[in-house]
Amino acid sequence: MQGAWTGSCDMSDGQYGDEIFLDLWIASDLGRRIQGQARVTLPSEGVYDVDLHGEHTLDAALLTLTIPSQDGDLDLSFEGTRDADELEGRCELWVPGATAPVVGQGDLER
Repeated sequence: MQGAWTGSCDMSDGQYGDEIFLDLWIASDLGRRIQGQARVTLPSEGVYDVDLHGEHTLDAALLTLTIPSQDGDLDLSFEGTRDADELEGRCELWVPGATAPVVGQGDLER
């Protein structure tokens, strides 16, 4: 998992949401735990550099990060399956005051 990954989470469902662009740098791969940095681009708000945490197995990963947006912290998670240098899966975005996450599809490559 260590290294640079790039991709996006498509949070649009036809009525709400937008694509979130991700550039990840996974610095340490300590057994199952992951730590690193992420550059998150929210087209309607800007670019944020944040810490990245998570866990992984040989064929799956769960990544989490918090984005300090203008309207409060946004919590983004990416859970996907790994096939060599690709991760594909589900993104969940929790926005302040929400009772359920916005769900989308995510793809990352290195």
